[in-house]
Amino acid sequence: MSRFLPVPATLAVFLGLSLPAARAQPADVAVVLTPHKTYQETAGLIERALAAAGHRPVLVTLPAGDSEEEGSTETQAATQRSPDQADPQARQALESLSAGKVHVAITLGSAASQLVLESVNSIPVIACMLTNALDDPLTAADHPHAQRLVALSAGVHPAEQVKLIRLIQPSARNIGLPFSDRSRRTAEAVQAEANRSGLRLTLIRTDRDAFPQAMEELVSRGCDGVLMIPDAQVYNLASVKRVLLWGIRQKKPVYAFSENLVKAGALTAVYSTPADIARQVAALVDRVRTEPDFLKSGLQYPDRARRAVNVRTAEVIGLSVPKAVMDRMDGRYGGE
Repeated sequence: MSRFLPVPATLAVFLGLSLPAARAQPADVAVVLTPHKTYQETAGLIERALAAAGHRPVLVTLPAGDSEEEGSTETQAATQRSPDQADPQARQALESLSAGKVHVAITLGSAASQLVLESVNSIPVIACMLTNALDDPLTAADHPHAQRLVALSAGVHPAEQVKLIRLIQPSARNIGLPFSDRSRRTAEAVQAEANRSGLRLTLIRTDRDAFPQAMEELVSRGCDGVLMIPDAQVYNLASVKRVLLWGIRQKKPVYAFSENLVKAGALTAVYSTPADIARQVAALVDRVRTEPDFLKSGLQYPDRARRAVNVRTAEVIGLSVPKAVMDRMDGRYGGE
């Protein structure tokens, strides 16, 4: 059977219809996503982790939303589009969750999470793959469905980002952090963690069009390096290239948020992997079902923080990384 059930077959599973592909025991956990590549890959891992834990997962892939750009306009679209405005097939699939025996819904991304919460009133929702979760409306204390929602950030805890800077660059005194209004709360949370450790974090409000000026501001404000956070209003291919080139020219570290950016030339990054998220989500399902008060626990962060370093970049900018620090890295790139 295909990993991603077409909507009619999915409905058959929930409604107990006797299609040949739906004769197994009814699903007890639904994994709901929009068809972005990253979500599809992670959903497959979540499905396998749930099955290994004894659950009977079913994947529900909704039609693409108004934007195919991951992590950019998705949150805005989710807050503007009600279930009544959703694609009819998607609306049917969402409504079917209430009719079946699904105990928990796992949703990937803001759009799928918001639609499920608005469409299904009877089951808890674990919303994962939330970029800059502190800025997502789903994590607001006054969210109307907060009492049945567990939110899992796609990014690591702000304290982990500060720890990495302290580990790699103990002499750093002032790190710049470009942000936009879309990532303001996330940036401020990292700044608060930096302040607690005695590190100054200079927030630089910008966007893709004004990014060259942000690079100039990093120099004028005496920044020892730059910390990137995932914000599509700030970073596209051009601005990523610009910040990586800035680091090489200025001989200063660029701290990134993904392994791929380290491969591209950033000095280092702290991040979580889809496999880590899948394992944690499967564990969260059991907690939601067995611990009634867990739904009041607030925003969750990945319980595993991985680190990567680009050895060649360290050499080019003249930064000596001790072997003991290198040994703590999960990935090393740029070497022979």
